[in-house]
Amino acid sequence: MTQSGPVEKEVQAWLDTIDASGAQTIQTMPAATIVPSNRELSTQRAAAFLAQLAERGRPVELRTGKVIGEGGMGIVREAEQVALGRIVAIKTLKAGRADPRGASDLLREAWVTGALEHPNIVPVHHLEIDEALLPLLILKRIDGVEWSALCNDAAEVQRRFGATDLLAWNLGILNQALNALRFAHARGVIHRDLKPSNVMIGNFGEVYLLDWGIAVATRDDGTQRFPLASEATELAGTPNYMAPEMLGRGDGPGLSERTDIYLAGAVLYEL
Repeated sequence: MTQSGPVEKEVQAWLDTIDASGAQTIQTMPAATIVPSNRELSTQRAAAFLAQLAERGRPVELRTGKVIGEGGMGIVREAEQVALGRIVAIKTLKAGRADPRGASDLLREAWVTGALEHPNIVPVHHLEIDEALLPLLILKRIDGVEWSALCNDAAEVQRRFGATDLLAWNLGILNQALNALRFAHARGVIHRDLKPSNVMIGNFGEVYLLDWGIAVATRDDGTQRFPLASEATELAGTPNYMAPEMLGRGDGPGLSERTDIYLAGAVLYEL
């Protein structure tokens, strides 16, 4: 029987200090995104903003269609934006997340994504509220598939995109995701959750980095819409890819652009 080394013992001792639900997520669902639990201030700001939207009235007219995607926080449906006659995607909260905290998380994703106009980041068309006064995010409709469904399937990649070298194709996808990260870093934003399931590949080879719901800012822009990296001291991210500073240990280094680079390295190792 192999004995645990000092690093393994230290990690296990730290896991034992986390509440049961957090440890269970890390050990039994390592590919799932963990969101910060203490978000009271962000929740208050989100409630105030949604109240302002409710007073404004005259929402965008949408004809909602089929469900086209679902994640840990939200559900994405196809819809027609009536005034322009175009098909869009609308993201709303799942039933289990339709609460003030969920609203705060979806608003943060809307604000961050809306502030980052880049070819490898899904464009945000509009932000509205639904009948329950919860956020409704209107996005570009993308026909495609998650990178995680393709990165180990050489036959499907060749069928869809004509690529015969799977590794070279995967490295090209990663490079485009890194372009999005480089742009975000220049704007003072850290993604914190880079992984293949958060990258969408369009039917024509377009690459989009998705799910900015736990992103943080490296500098204060004065709007108080974005949580600061210096204040992000809780466990958050996807355990399979986490950098050490994402584990919520108070004695370690803080989050920085290097955190996303570590995640990219974890993805590269997986490839």
